[in-house]
Amino acid sequence: MFEIETGLIFWNTVSFVILVFIMYKWALPPLLRILKEREKSISDSLAEAHTHRQQAEAVLSSARQKINEANQAAQKIVDQAQSEGDKLKKELGAAGKKAADFFLARAKEDLSRQKNEILSEIKTQTAELVAEVAGKVLGKRMDKVEDSRLIDESLRAWKK
Repeated sequence: MFEIETGLIFWNTVSFVILVFIMYKWALPPLLRILKEREKSISDSLAEAHTHRQQAEAVLSSARQKINEANQAAQKIVDQAQSEGDKLKKELGAAGKKAADFFLARAKEDLSRQKNEILSEIKTQTAELVAEVAGKVLGKRMDKVEDSRLIDESLRAWKK
């Protein structure tokens, strides 16, 4: 059943050794060269990737710095605009108050002038009425010149 055939073992061993020798002599050097080229290609790719990564990090860092500078400049502009807005608000408030004070003073002057005119007119009408009543009470009518003189004297006395 189980027999060992030494001749078959011998020729199998010889053919295996010849095959290994042929492989070692002609097939192994091209395989080793291809493996070395592949290894060199991979290491070069890794080195190039490392270089590109460093460049990308430098660009990213530069971009972040520029963004920070832009943010700072924008914040400075916003702060300046806020400050100018507050300043303008105060100036407009002061100008408005000044204009309101001017118009109020003018209105007071107009009111005072109108009040004086009305009082003067009332005094004149009152004096004329008094002169008319006095004429009726005395029973005599004075002439217009006499009435005007009395009215003017009364008004001057009243103004003092």
